[in-house]
Amino acid sequence: EQSKDIFNSIIKHNFYKPSASAKLMKYRMFGLINIFINAVRGISTILGDEFIEQIHPIEKLLECEDIKQFQQVANNILESINSYIDEKKQLEHKGNLKDDIIKFIHDNYADMNLNVSSLAQQFEVSVSYISKYFKKHCGINLLDYIHSIRIEKAKELMKKGNYTVEEIAHMVGYYSSVSFIRSFKKYEKITPGQYMNL
Repeated sequence: EQSKDIFNSIIKHNFYKPSASAKLMKYRMFGLINIFINAVRGISTILGDEFIEQIHPIEKLLECEDIKQFQQVANNILESINSYIDEKKQLEHKGNLKDDIIKFIHDNYADMNLNVSSLAQQFEVSVSYISKYFKKHCGINLLDYIHSIRIEKAKELMKKGNYTVEEIAHMVGYYSSVSFIRSFKKYEKITPGQYMNL
């Protein structure tokens, strides 16, 4: 994702300028294609020849005739790299990824930095992959699952002790009582205060 952002930023700031000549644009494009090919070759030494055989990235880059086509092809290659890495990671986890994610959430629900992005980093996959994977294997949105665990833990705390709403919010991983109340109401249809009274 970062590579795509950097690449598209380079294209935006160097190729879409009305003052630049067509000849200069062509030289810049060839220069960038060369850099991109070298980067792909470097990545392929890490990922293996199988990756190159699957998507033929260098041939596709060399066939580009204008900057728009090059941008589209390069973005497709970056997405293919991402998908390829995700597939390899999935095979490495051998079906245990779902259980590992669930266990990690149960162990770390109180961490305010726990979210879909941090889980993707933890398990070395992309945000889109972990979101789709969890939804497919658990039938629930990953962020909803994190919130549901936090809400259940909050309900346990409400039954156990005389904590304030703000204290409970921090104990189950919310930055503020406002965000906690909003989430609680979304999932339980009543506020934490009303739940405590009940």
